[in-house]
Amino acid sequence: DLDAGLQIRSFDITRRMVPSGLITKFNEVEASVAIAAKMVSEAEQFRNATLGGTAGPAADEALALIDRFEALYTAGKKAESDEVLTHIDALLAGREPVRGRPGVFASGKATQTIETARSERARAVSRAQGDAALFSAKLAAFRSNAGVVLLGDWSDAFASFVNRDTVQVFMLPPNVSVMEMQINRDPDVQKAQEKKAALLEQIRINQKNAKELRDQELQAQPKNTEAN
Repeated sequence: DLDAGLQIRSFDITRRMVPSGLITKFNEVEASVAIAAKMVSEAEQFRNATLGGTAGPAADEALALIDRFEALYTAGKKAESDEVLTHIDALLAGREPVRGRPGVFASGKATQTIETARSERARAVSRAQGDAALFSAKLAAFRSNAGVVLLGDWSDAFASFVNRDTVQVFMLPPNVSVMEMQINRDPDVQKAQEKKAALLEQIRINQKNAKELRDQELQAQPKNTEAN
């Protein structure tokens, strides 16, 4: 009450302004909030892309199972944690569908890595079985006639050696006790070797580029993409 003879019943603020001395600080706060929101959005996009590229539509369930496995394992509940681990393996390997979504399976790097490991294991077992069968057969033949086995293995080894791309064979006349030779590489053979090496290198580069493209496509897939 100022005793000015005026009564103010109500008033409206038509424009709110920051005090001039605080405008710079106020703008800094708003800019920081905008930057933080942008970083959070980018982090969420990166998370979704990473999870989608790793396990596809099974990413959320896989994360929940991994957390459950960790809790059980830390609590010393080995039997229960082993059961959860078996479920994780089946889910990421594509043997079980995503819970509540029949026909939808995991995809991405995790599934590819497991499939690659499985194929490599099968190849290793096949190679080992083949080597064992060959050894058993040669052992029986060696016990029967060692000379024939040794001669055959030596012939095979010599043929493999002389047939290598980096080996050149020179034919000498018989009954020559001393011969002086100035040896250099066959230019045609050298050119063919360089051409083959360049072709193999180009194939390697193409395979590398194709793999990187596939990885980028997997990372770009939406996290909740379902199998058709």
